[in-house]
Amino acid sequence: MVFLFLLLLSNFSAVEAKGTRELSKSEAFFRSSLISDVGYELYFNLSKSETDFSGKSNLRFTLKSVPSKIQPITIDFAEGKLTGLRVNGTPIDKPKYDGYQITLSSKELILGKNMVEVDFEHPYSRNSSGLYRFKDPEDSRVYIFTDFEPYDANRMFPCFDQPDLKATYELKVDAPSTWHVISSLRETEIVEQANIKTWTFPKTLPFSTYIFALHAGPYHVWEDKTFRIPLRLFARESLASFVSSSDWFTWSKSGFDYFEKYFGFKYPFQKYDQIIVPDFSSGAMENVAAVTFSERFVKRYQPTQEDRQRNANVLLHEMAHMWFGNVVTMNWWDDLWLNESFATLMAYMAAVEVTEFKTAWVDFYQDTKQWAYGVDITPTTHPITTEVANTSVAFSNFDGITYGKGASVLKLLNYYLGPDAFQKGVQNFIQRNAFKNARFSDFIASLSEAASTSLALWSNRWFETKGVNTLEINYACKNNLVEKLEFKQGHSSGPDIARPHKMELAFFKTSSPGLNLIKKYDVSYDTNAGSIRELKGEPCPDFVFANYNDHDYVRVLVNSKDREKIKSLIPQTQDSLLRSMLIGSLWDLVLETRMSIYEFADLVLEQLPRETDLSVSEYLIEGFVPRKTASTAFLASASQDSQQARQIYNQYRQKMETLLWTLLKKEGNPHDAQLMYFDALVRVTFSDSSLTELKSLLMKQTVIKGFTLDQDRRWDILKKLVEFDIADLKILLDKETESDKSDTGKKALLAIEAIRPGIKNKKKWLTKIFDRKTEMSYAEVKAVANNLLPRSQMRTRLELSPVYYSQIPKFKNESDISYVESMAGTLAPLNCSKESSKKIKTLAHPKFALNSAVQRLIVDLSFWDDKCEKIKSFSWKQFEGTQKRD
Repeated sequence: MVFLFLLLLSNFSAVEAKGTRELSKSEAFFRSSLISDVGYELYFNLSKSETDFSGKSNLRFTLKSVPSKIQPITIDFAEGKLTGLRVNGTPIDKPKYDGYQITLSSKELILGKNMVEVDFEHPYSRNSSGLYRFKDPEDSRVYIFTDFEPYDANRMFPCFDQPDLKATYELKVDAPSTWHVISSLRETEIVEQANIKTWTFPKTLPFSTYIFALHAGPYHVWEDKTFRIPLRLFARESLASFVSSSDWFTWSKSGFDYFEKYFGFKYPFQKYDQIIVPDFSSGAMENVAAVTFSERFVKRYQPTQEDRQRNANVLLHEMAHMWFGNVVTMNWWDDLWLNESFATLMAYMAAVEVTEFKTAWVDFYQDTKQWAYGVDITPTTHPITTEVANTSVAFSNFDGITYGKGASVLKLLNYYLGPDAFQKGVQNFIQRNAFKNARFSDFIASLSEAASTSLALWSNRWFETKGVNTLEINYACKNNLVEKLEFKQGHSSGPDIARPHKMELAFFKTSSPGLNLIKKYDVSYDTNAGSIRELKGEPCPDFVFANYNDHDYVRVLVNSKDREKIKSLIPQTQDSLLRSMLIGSLWDLVLETRMSIYEFADLVLEQLPRETDLSVSEYLIEGFVPRKTASTAFLASASQDSQQARQIYNQYRQKMETLLWTLLKKEGNPHDAQLMYFDALVRVTFSDSSLTELKSLLMKQTVIKGFTLDQDRRWDILKKLVEFDIADLKILLDKETESDKSDTGKKALLAIEAIRPGIKNKKKWLTKIFDRKTEMSYAEVKAVANNLLPRSQMRTRLELSPVYYSQIPKFKNESDISYVESMAGTLAPLNCSKESSKKIKTLAHPKFALNSAVQRLIVDLSFWDDKCEKIKSFSWKQFEGTQKRD
């Protein structure tokens, strides 16, 4: 959504608006063909008002040739107000400014060095993009931070906002005297006058606009001066007591040690700050030497190992960007995927090598790889590398292909080439392109050179085509030796392409004490079908598992004989990654309607009580009671219209409720396990008895040994009780409201009011959040949207569908992907039926002209709802058949 503030002075005129707030690839490349040697002298006044800031942007650049009248030079500056413009010292009384770009005529510019000075005002952002202002409701302290990727630096100051026009930055900031001001370098001077401090920052190394940063406010600061690189950590004061600075500094030091050695390139940016900020739309952002993190990575309870591993992974991901993204930057957003995929891969590699999280590859398989597979089977999947026509398209490419598949294929490439050749290629790429821009072709060329092999065909098959392959393995033995082992490479989606794969094929024996590895083989295959002849004559295994250790990017589909074997082998398997992959292979059969979701639910109920690895437990739980409303997991896919089906569905839910209560109360359970079981229990609870016990737990009438309800989980219980319209909650609500004055508490109250049943209440909140003029922040809007229509209130969701279908077409210019997911995704009137799937797909019709991000989301929602219906129908038929046989 674009908020246009054309508050031009009376003596300033505007040309006809461009129509959309985006930059095309052709515009950007035209500009970079004429301009070089860019430098910014920036000034910001952050003490002027609560709604707006003012500043100056002096742009220095070299003009290599004079632009034409048809295509002049433009400066990006969205939604602001110009208060002065000078070009090469000459005031421009009537600048050409359309609310998106300032146009400079050829008469105003000269060959060689130019200086454009812009005085401006701009409103603070409402959705965390650009320059965002947050007022803490607990103590009224104000915090300000930036977020620019891919095209939002121009929502803060006039600039050439494209990655291939790297620039230097000199900065001055006026801010209240109690504030810290943080940017890409440490300040050289602070001068105080009349309760205002002027902070001066020196000239930086050259880097792109999207990774420039400015953060300001009375942040709590931790500092570590013992490391060779100065380290600081910032968080708002009211959250500081929950921050484990020792974790952040430990992981940071380990990360720097690993990355400097891996890249063969010393960290060049002098210092490293990490700033934890509120209402951040994404997880984190790799601003040069001033990385921003969402407050979701700070828990108001003792964090679990899963929480800590996730934090370490994100920290290492952003740190990897300092080299791959900040030192060497993509030429254009076509290669955004490489930026993100590589950092994703490097974070896991570093975590395994230099942190306590030695089993991080299990998390990679469960989260990153499954995210990739899930997106890659949808109709909207796309090649890893795609043509990005403009910055609006770049917004839509933050998905499971950009991060998950790209990282998975790079992981495969590392295995395919060998880690030494891969690392050497990466080092060459960094060293040759330092402080410049590069393309994916440069990266592949460096790897090819290091490995002494052409990767042209490999790259084409993997990076320039879409979809995911499937793999089926069949073998036969004679005289206890392998007689033949055949493979079949298919495809779940995309064109029928046989890609060049490499994997480990594992042979197992199933004798006591469980599943025992006999031998593993490196296997390469690149055809649709064939036999692996070199395995003929090997000792016959009891079980063969393809893609052992998860190097390959492929969906392994097991046959019916192996399906039964896998179910019996899961409890015997000691390796957590292998156990996860065995479970995942069964879930793939559910998605392919080769196995009933009731059968999978039985597996979850049987395995969960005996599971010893909490990450695998969480993986099992996600297949039954997912975190997200839109899902093909059991809670979505098993409910039916018939009375008998609903009865069976409720029996399974009741079993899961009972099991989770049992596991929660089990004596000796570690803290992490209790929190996991509790969170799953709140998600699955529906029965009167479980709701009553949750209320009793909140009121401290029920006590579970070793378990203490933290504030956020107290809110979770209240939200669940309100969702099911439990009476007499006012005293409990008042108590929590009084004890939690934080913004988290404020959003929890909004969520509770939104989740309250009643068509009148729902309509009221729908009106508020769809109103573009609402005073609510985007973070507050998302808190409402994410809780407004839970699965238990499906009838109300469907009743309100006319509002949804009338409002979503208005999302033509919305660029905040997380906001789109909350509004268009979470509120979608889908109920796992052919009717709802077909109806929502009508919104993808060209007549609605939705932007690419919204359109893709709509098509995917239709796809998953249709798949949910197919799983439901198939599973019920299988279940009925089983009942008859029994």
